[in-house]
Amino acid sequence: MILCFLSLPFFSFLGIFSSYYRKLAKEAFKCALGKPIDKRCEVAFSKKIKSKVVAKISKLSPKLSKVIERYLDMLD
Repeated sequence: MILCFLSLPFFSFLGIFSSYYRKLAKEAFKCALGKPIDKRCEVAFSKKIKSKVVAKISKLSPKLSKVIERYLDMLD
């Protein structure tokens, strides 16, 4: 849940410059507003963001990606 709230301002700012991030900002907005109202995220936005973050980091360091994946699971 907290990942939706953290990603909303980040992707909103990046959405000013790129249409790809506008789509992610819209999904983050739906997720951030839907969670407190007890609605489920339509696209499992937090899982999608977690997988992208871990995939990028695993290219650099597999050990670090395992640690980050563990901590991202705690946030949700």
